[in-house]
Amino acid sequence: YQRRVHGALSAVSTLQVFRSKMEEMKLFMAMKRLPEAFQAEVLRYYSHLFRTTGTVSGWSNSVDPLHDLPFELKAKVNIAIGAEIIKKLPLFDDLKYNEGFVHELVSRLTMKSFVPGVTVVKSGKMAREMFFVLSGELTVHQSLGYLGADVLPSGSAFGYVSVVYDVPQYETVTARTYCNVLTLTAADFHDVAALFPQLRETLLAAAAARVDELRAGARTS
Repeated sequence: YQRRVHGALSAVSTLQVFRSKMEEMKLFMAMKRLPEAFQAEVLRYYSHLFRTTGTVSGWSNSVDPLHDLPFELKAKVNIAIGAEIIKKLPLFDDLKYNEGFVHELVSRLTMKSFVPGVTVVKSGKMAREMFFVLSGELTVHQSLGYLGADVLPSGSAFGYVSVVYDVPQYETVTARTYCNVLTLTAADFHDVAALFPQLRETLLAAAAARVDELRAGARTS
């Protein structure tokens, strides 16, 4: 009798954890603004997983609510999340409605995290990637003789001047707070630019404007 009661209570507890986890995933996907079709597909998968295994073991300990998704489905979700991020970056205002470009770019991005005080790029080093700030703040130092420091908030981009012109980094950038960034390697930039020439034009214009801005700062410092 006690075993049956214990089993029944365990089943109820597991069901409660499952429902709680589903609500957590719904909130996560809503905050990431995933398309409703993706949200429904993810929830169907987890419902199927629960029905066939009868457990939520391992779900609640993950930082990523979607960590148990199959590779193909998780890739689709990551592309959808990345697309929303890219569309919010001012640097891509002229390209954000080109779905082909967004999909191609997002598929090549990598997310990285940094703690306060860490040097992300160092002046004088050859550029290997460009960065797009998702959250947090970074500080720019040593820019073309300008001794001041600029703060890069969420939505900013850096490193693209060096990648576009294929020259060493002209500035040192350190994490001012905990921050998350997306990175695009120089090789991937050139591949995407070959498919979408407007990307090169956009970044060339942004790079020229940034260099002019820094030179103006150097003259007034």
